[in-house]
Amino acid sequence: MKQYKKYNRKLQRILPLMVLMGLLLGMISPVQGKNRQYITTGREAIVKADMASAKQKAVDKAIETAVQSAAVSLVPSEILHRKLDAFYGTILGKKEKFLVSYKVLGETAWDEMFLVGVKSLVNLDLLRQELITAGVLEHSINQPRVLLLMAEQGPDDILPKYWWGKYPGAYESIAHAGLKQQLETGQLHVLPEHGKFSVPGDSGIEFSSIYDGKTAMDLARTMGASLVILGRARAVESSNRSEDKVLFEANIEAAVYDPARGEKIFADSFHAAADRKFGEKKGETAILNASRQAGDKILDVCRDFFARDLNRETHFLLTIHGDKFLPRFLMFKQKIMDMPGIVRVQPMEMGVSTATMDMIYQGSIQKFADQIMLTTFPDFGVEIAHVMEDGMNVHFVEK
Repeated sequence: MKQYKKYNRKLQRILPLMVLMGLLLGMISPVQGKNRQYITTGREAIVKADMASAKQKAVDKAIETAVQSAAVSLVPSEILHRKLDAFYGTILGKKEKFLVSYKVLGETAWDEMFLVGVKSLVNLDLLRQELITAGVLEHSINQPRVLLLMAEQGPDDILPKYWWGKYPGAYESIAHAGLKQQLETGQLHVLPEHGKFSVPGDSGIEFSSIYDGKTAMDLARTMGASLVILGRARAVESSNRSEDKVLFEANIEAAVYDPARGEKIFADSFHAAADRKFGEKKGETAILNASRQAGDKILDVCRDFFARDLNRETHFLLTIHGDKFLPRFLMFKQKIMDMPGIVRVQPMEMGVSTATMDMIYQGSIQKFADQIMLTTFPDFGVEIAHVMEDGMNVHFVEK
């Protein structure tokens, strides 16, 4: 009977918190872009009947939990366990720095405890940058990379505009900007980055046409992208119009390719129509609407691909070159064997300054390359020279 009463008292303490949490979860609404919304709870003992102080401390704890949850969502587990000190050093006691806004959604006092439910809006961009500065993350390496090649042809354009292939021209694509924004809400790193619309000069890559999927995959490998999106956006003036409005129709055709396996994994077209708003380019709203449709679907395709790719085994050859080779190679090999996802590391050839190893890795070859770039060595560095479908070359370099 005593044991039952003890259990009942514990249940009474946590029951209000469970009810409060249940009510709050029904109020969550998704937030896109650089900010993310979190619903969390906090609790604090009421000392000397000071309800105001207990409430504020409970709110602070709820916000702290929200910021920690946001930070954890940005850091892969294999990095988190290695850099836990730097991780907590970045966020503990600094919640106000990353907090955009908060609102207390509910509160209650129970058994000398004050309980609150809080909705917090956290700035993910700023949080990510702080984690990069602290060395927990390297810029964009933890995010899956996607190469976006989207040609665009407006109502007044004779030919589509593009930045790759032969005879590229000036490129300010509405569709590219719309798709990029949608994909980045899913924590994908979209290439090319702002202001870098050019094929690497030493890549040796030449397109036979701007819609050449095979060459697009070659370019994606050169730029370190795990997927490539290739397509065209086109807007035309609609034959359907009212007396005072001009209607434009937009169509986006897009395909998604897997460069590691040389496969097309998705293809579809998306259509939207809109009238021209004051001060905007012809067909701008129609293209943006079509790009949002395309972005939603393509983001789902990318997420499914990367989720499957996490557990897919990849077989490839790893070739290593460098000076002071043997001690560095032994340390490098040990570090590789300690990496999560490694299935097999089998040396095949060994020379004075080079070695080749047969690798089986649970994930893509690009993900393996990312892990190497995040691995540090005491007296030398590692530079990735090439990442190919079935192999990878790395060099030991002086720090």
